[in-house]
Amino acid sequence: MTTTSGLVPLVAEAIRWGAISLEAIGAFVVVSGSAATLLTLAVSIRTAGGLAAWRRARELIGRSLLLGLEFVVAADLLKSLVIDPDIEALVFLGGLILVRTALMISLSVEINGRWPWQQATHSGPE
Repeated sequence: MTTTSGLVPLVAEAIRWGAISLEAIGAFVVVSGSAATLLTLAVSIRTAGGLAAWRRARELIGRSLLLGLEFVVAADLLKSLVIDPDIEALVFLGGLILVRTALMISLSVEINGRWPWQQATHSGPE
């Protein structure tokens, strides 16, 4: 006969490892995205010219930062809400989400040249 007393620690441990995995994925996305951006920049400078290459590099690095940050926020959500649900963790999570939102908005403006809630202008026929 099995009891559920061992199940809760097992689930908590699985969630803890899930959070660690999400943090590692986020770090990997940022590092690999940065490396890919540097390689793309080096190739693009030769073919597209300096200014176009620089703009493309800023777009690529911004997108990898946003994606990596999404994974880190997901890991912090798991840790704050499931593993260590106390008021300090929730306040930290709220601050992290505010900082992430500000970063997302500023990176979106840098990448797209417009606010995230503005519609893109269409240059072709509708």
